[in-house]
Amino acid sequence: MGSKRKKKNETLKKQKISAIDIALCCILTICSLYAANIIVPLGLLPNTWLVLIALLLIIILLITLIQSLLKLPLFVHIIYRLFVCILSVGVIAGTYTVNRVDEAVAEVIKTPDSYVEYISIITLRESGIISLDDLKGKTIGIQGSVDTDHMDTAISHMSSYYESNPKTKKYQDYTKAIQGLYKNEVSAIVLSETYRTLVEENITDFREKTAIIDAIQIEKPVVDIVKQIDITSNAFTVLVSGIDTLGVATIYSPSDVNMLITVNPLTKSIVMTSIPRDSYLPNACLANNPDKLTHTGLYGMDCTIQTIENAFDVEINYYAKISFSSLINVVNALGGIEIDVPMSFCERKANRVDIIYINKGKQILNGEQALALARNRQNVSGGDLGRAKNQQMIVNAIIRKCLNPDILNKIDELITVVGQTVQMNLTKQEIYSFVNMVANDLTTPWTISNNVVAGENGWGECASIPGMELSVVELSEEEINKTKFIVKQATTDADLSELTFNINSVELSSQEESVEAEGETEGAKGYDFCWITLKQQQQLEAEEEEPEINLDDIPSTEETPEDIPTDTPVETPEANVPTEPSTDTPQEESQTPNEEPVENPNVEVNVEEDTSEQPPVTWE
Repeated sequence: MGSKRKKKNETLKKQKISAIDIALCCILTICSLYAANIIVPLGLLPNTWLVLIALLLIIILLITLIQSLLKLPLFVHIIYRLFVCILSVGVIAGTYTVNRVDEAVAEVIKTPDSYVEYISIITLRESGIISLDDLKGKTIGIQGSVDTDHMDTAISHMSSYYESNPKTKKYQDYTKAIQGLYKNEVSAIVLSETYRTLVEENITDFREKTAIIDAIQIEKPVVDIVKQIDITSNAFTVLVSGIDTLGVATIYSPSDVNMLITVNPLTKSIVMTSIPRDSYLPNACLANNPDKLTHTGLYGMDCTIQTIENAFDVEINYYAKISFSSLINVVNALGGIEIDVPMSFCERKANRVDIIYINKGKQILNGEQALALARNRQNVSGGDLGRAKNQQMIVNAIIRKCLNPDILNKIDELITVVGQTVQMNLTKQEIYSFVNMVANDLTTPWTISNNVVAGENGWGECASIPGMELSVVELSEEEINKTKFIVKQATTDADLSELTFNINSVELSSQEESVEAEGETEGAKGYDFCWITLKQQQQLEAEEEEPEINLDDIPSTEETPEDIPTDTPVETPEANVPTEPSTDTPQEESQTPNEEPVENPNVEVNVEEDTSEQPPVTWE
């Protein structure tokens, strides 16, 4: 009787074990089918990978069923069940990650069908005109060099509002129109907001002195500029265009970074070619009149692409538009990137208010610090040329970080960042096909080559904002032909190793050169240098804005320079910056070249903006 009961208990126990194992098999099967339903249609993984994964899962399922029928120790069953549970969770987690990737890619490639432009009616703040009613009967200034269709639209809008044609005065260009507004020749001007960036860049007090009293909104279609090609079997070129703003990248904005990335899947090579933002090239959207390359972005990506194609005889198949927020967020999501910073320098942070100081040497840079290095051109020889090399160095560091297996732990955050701040016009199928091709041959390494288009700094009138000469980078015919050759060769099976440069051998200003200044500031380093740079900048800005004073108009009761005591402290604008070194000790002694560096080499200086008028900074 006892033996029968014991045998019955063993049978029930074995049946219970079998039921648990069968249930786990069902769970793993369901998870696998769900994953296959999500992943297989994407075409993201090579067929060989899918077959191997399927075979592995089938083998695991068979082993699970077989071991459930065998009489094995209980701990073996427990260990195997844990393995199956972990595998099921891994399948679901992997499927979730792939689904998130798919959603992010869909967000990145979501190019808008249309965009909105604004045309503003601008008056002087001091004029007291705050509406179109106040402007009735007064003269309105328009310009006739560019954007004339917007001028006509604005006048038509005001004609409908007034039920009569407004009185207008036509100027040659925006510069002349703004001068007319400042001289009260007209009571208002019409300004396309597309050009506001250029105007404020060259007329620094424009935002402070003017106000918008009315705006017209226009919706325009986005021009499709894609040149599709089978990117798994043909070389293709992508234009990476970066804009110096925070937030989401927009198609119609200045192109501050212009990098051609030519990818050849046949030779497993990538050639990056950086073109200076101020390159003086024929603007394809303004009758091929000379203009800065960065200005072409105001007319859309199609204008920038056509301008570069015409200048360098290259076919650009796709584009990727990124904002500087993209760089900050991507680097932070990666946990920082390792860079051998070639020089010590100061640069304004992304908010353009606070100042950051970065020391020379190999270190891990966060997003803000990487952006500062990408933007800085004051401390590198060659200006835009040196900055372009630094930008390529950052891109290389990001690529290296992405190839690290640790990227799997950061993929979710990285996907979110890229989806929010990047726009490109590759299709989802093209991206997945390319990933599939790369994954299908992981044994052949890819090579990355770098090229920077060199030029000479100069001055020239720009078609986008005629009437004034701006600083430009003039490209020689020899340099253009060299770039044509490199990009053309990148589409063949040629060896480009001799045409690349070594990032570590880039010639840049030394630390001493980059932080020395004249007078009492000579020899200042690091934190002190940032302080001095800020003060000197404030002094120059104050001197530029300070009106010319006639000494004869000064009352005799005022103190003359001779009457001012020599120990009177010099007033400086209030700013949250390091305390000025004591006047009792020479500036050079505050920090000599032989002193040990500070513990934290990268110092941030927070500066509070003060919009009130301040006296100019003077130095004893």
